[in-house]
Amino acid sequence: MKRGKTRKAGRISWLTWTVALLPVLYVLSCGPSYRLFVHDAAAQYTWFSVYTPLGWVAHACPPVRRCLNWYVALWNRRADWNYAVW
Repeated sequence: MKRGKTRKAGRISWLTWTVALLPVLYVLSCGPSYRLFVHDAAAQYTWFSVYTPLGWVAHACPPVRRCLNWYVALWNRRADWNYAVW
């Protein structure tokens, strides 16, 4: 009986960590993915489609916009700290 409770607790813990980390990974993936897709117009359209929610947050909150633009510029070869993605 105790073993079943341990497995259930382990699944809930794993699920909790997964749900908590997915938004973090989503935000952190915007920089590397921008570097991969910046040179192709069709790929840029896909990139902006995937990261539109980040753009909404960036437009609503200027400090977030500055941080995201800085982070994307870190991944861009021609890094310009004033570079604006959003």
